[in-house]
Amino acid sequence: MSDEATERDRMPVEQVLPGIELPPIDDAKEILFVFALIKYLYRDEPAEQVDRSWAYRTSSAPNREELLGALLVQVKLLEKELATEWSSGQTEDDEDDRRWAPIQEVLPGVKLHPLGDVKEIDFVLALVKYLDGEEAEDEQDRNWAFLASSDLNRAELLGALRIQVRILEDELVMEWSSDGVDD
Repeated sequence: MSDEATERDRMPVEQVLPGIELPPIDDAKEILFVFALIKYLYRDEPAEQVDRSWAYRTSSAPNREELLGALLVQVKLLEKELATEWSSGQTEDDEDDRRWAPIQEVLPGVKLHPLGDVKEIDFVLALVKYLDGEEAEDEQDRNWAFLASSDLNRAELLGALRIQVRILEDELVMEWSSDGVDD
């Protein structure tokens, strides 16, 4: 599939993830890239039952090495939080004082591929690469934000993130190992 066809198939983020709200990124000048990890409910037609699954969508073709690094940071942060919880026996009980905004306001102009036969979106983790500040122009002004649509069992999220890391690692190994092979 060509990049043009792929781009044409993308839809506005509010149509792909209707009703989702995220905490805003206060200093975002421009959204450069979005990786959305989505937990959703779908109807398994032959069995007539509702199942849960995970999917990911990107706003454009990612720099896979950079995306892998961002995912690894999130994995390490979650591992640290969970290890602290498990060793102390206490769970983090944050008051939810975050502000929320409709996804199209947080990620203006972002388009994603549709999910298909989805009954309901359960959770979204958006890894967002953005330019920050009023005069953002160079590489130093680019940051990553990790935005969650709601609280989720962090051990479950860690598992889903680790799977995405493994998929990216495998893709990169295949790409790197084929680079030196003559056809």
